[in-house]
Amino acid sequence: MAEVAEAERGELDSDGGSEELVLTPAQLIRSLEQAWLNEKFAPELLETKSEIVECVMEQLAHMESNLKRAKPGDLKVSIHHMEIERIRYVLSSYLRCRLVK
Repeated sequence: MAEVAEAERGELDSDGGSEELVLTPAQLIRSLEQAWLNEKFAPELLETKSEIVECVMEQLAHMESNLKRAKPGDLKVSIHHMEIERIRYVLSSYLRCRLVK
């Protein structure tokens, strides 16, 4: 999580350029869940996590394209679909919390 915080603060490397942080999909989802819970329980509107939101949306699109190529009727397909819906719920809830505030 400290790496995400550094990336969100815009830490600069020795060349003066912005350092790009690469997150695994699991780390990305954990970051989204943390941002969602923080936003949900904070009394005021927190700083937006637009980079995380954009990355999650790209990841969802990639997962859906993989799902379309998979064999229908496979148990893995239904589990994969359920995971996509869960991530979509967390993302929607995060954005909804921000809109309400």
